[in-house]
Amino acid sequence: MEVLTRLAQPVQNFVLQENGLFLLLTKDAGFLNVFTRTVVQVLALKPVCCRIHTSAEDAMKAIGQLAARDRKLVLLVEREIEGISHIQLIKHVKLFFPLVRIILLTREIQEDLLILLHELGTDSVITKPIGERALAEKLANAIRPMGKLGDLLEKGKSHLLRGNTSMAMTLGEEALRHKPDSPSALMLVGDALRAMERHEDALSAYAEAHHSAELYLEPIKRLIQTYSELGDSVKELEYLERLDRLSPLNVERKVQIGGLKLKLGNLSAADREFGKAVKLTTDQAMSLISGLSRNIAEQCMAQAPELAERYLRYSLEAKQKILSRSDMETFNALGLVLRMQGKWREAVAEYRKALDIAPEDEIIRYNLALAFMDGEEYENAAAEVERALVTNGEFGQDNDTVCFNLGHIFWRAGNLPMAMFYFTQTLKLNPDHEEAARMARKLADEGHVGEAKELTAETPAPDELKEPDASSEG
Repeated sequence: MEVLTRLAQPVQNFVLQENGLFLLLTKDAGFLNVFTRTVVQVLALKPVCCRIHTSAEDAMKAIGQLAARDRKLVLLVEREIEGISHIQLIKHVKLFFPLVRIILLTREIQEDLLILLHELGTDSVITKPIGERALAEKLANAIRPMGKLGDLLEKGKSHLLRGNTSMAMTLGEEALRHKPDSPSALMLVGDALRAMERHEDALSAYAEAHHSAELYLEPIKRLIQTYSELGDSVKELEYLERLDRLSPLNVERKVQIGGLKLKLGNLSAADREFGKAVKLTTDQAMSLISGLSRNIAEQCMAQAPELAERYLRYSLEAKQKILSRSDMETFNALGLVLRMQGKWREAVAEYRKALDIAPEDEIIRYNLALAFMDGEEYENAAAEVERALVTNGEFGQDNDTVCFNLGHIFWRAGNLPMAMFYFTQTLKLNPDHEEAARMARKLADEGHVGEAKELTAETPAPDELKEPDASSEG
């Protein structure tokens, strides 16, 4: 109870005392359900503290209207909806409404893209799926002031936005007395000095902030901006390249680097940078096409699996040269629609392609096992389950459908002790599972109950067999 109170109090203060509001840009019904339960049950607030939008235009309009009324805002925004990226929205919100806190909603994401999104203005990231307790903690951390230091910095930024540079400077210096070498306090002081056109002093503050936290991107960006204002192209290029090494997915910066190299007379180096920018833009465009194709496929799966298959293949082909672990859901969906059409051999081939990219993905191996079951290749199916369980020995033991499927695979492959183990585990999860009860009785009558007890005596499953949390039956 004490932990929940600790989480709830800053969020309650934000909503009830500071006129705060949560804006959500999402179409994910599952996440919205979790969010509503978190707000009502964990944080003891009313749903009126949240507003839901499904388009970037509506969200941006609402932010403008609410900010004009001095509402404090937290924006929870999907990285993309139906294949449409929200990177530009994040940039615009931070540019025009820098006090809005932005929480990005995403599934698995590559580290370089995560760094880019932080650079563009994301304050925090929520990786879905997420439970109520974890979500409450994310919200609390996003809005909780960091004691006196956080309060000084927030007030200082507010004064700076209003053009009150002397007060911002005073608050920044007070923050430094509270915590010497604080990168955020040094940034505030640097911003105030830059606004006063004391560029050399601002550069010193930014450089000190950079040395205090070398992976913190904002001081480097300020150094770049200030050297650009001073016309020092050599130093501007130096810090641009340093920033590009830390956050390599920013196309505009690569063009900027190329332009500076051209200006400095290095034609071949400029050409290389422009080439990188074009390649990166192409990769990002292919990712958008892939996301759009995947969204079309999802709408076709139930009624037209053959159309879903076509668009899922488009999705994977669009990203052929840049496929990653983030594409495993697409491979799983393609395998499922192939199985729905009786094309189990093609499903096996697609799962094998996925394993070339993510050999430790237990869910891919589980779905590969189901495809082998469709083709009555029971020993191959069991072998894939065993490989999956090496990665995660508790796979399936929190899902009665998956657990039963594992038992059925082992039964078909002739591994009756393991079959009995998973049928027994299924009944622990769901005592009303009739088919698991029938199979358990059948194996018990055949004398395999003792072997199953030996398996469950000390460990949930043998070390040589282990598996993941399945997202679906197939």
